Amino acid sequence: MKSNPKNSVVVQQITVKTKSGVKTRIDIMHRDAKTGNISCIECKASQTAPLTKNQKIAFPEISKTGGVVVGKGKHPFSGGTVIPPTQINIIRKKK
Repeated sequence: MKSNPKNSVVVQQITVKTKSGVKTRIDIMHRDAKTGNISCIECKASQTAPLTKNQKIAFPEISKTGGVVVGKGKHPFSGGTVIPPTQINIIRKKK
């Protein structure tokens, strides 16, 4: 867990399960300390790196219906934490 100067929290590698039961790992999750808003980021190593099979299914579902953190999670996203509908931002390495 890392805190930035504004006391927001950033954690890496969180596993989330969708309502349909698909599990996927999200590279970075962030919770804004002031608003409580959650943002999710998936990092890809190239412009053409594909999403995994589960990411292709789960990411649109998470953006529409949210998900639940599975396993132990990482504070403040411990296991069982409900993630509201949240867009997954995909960041790709520039050429």
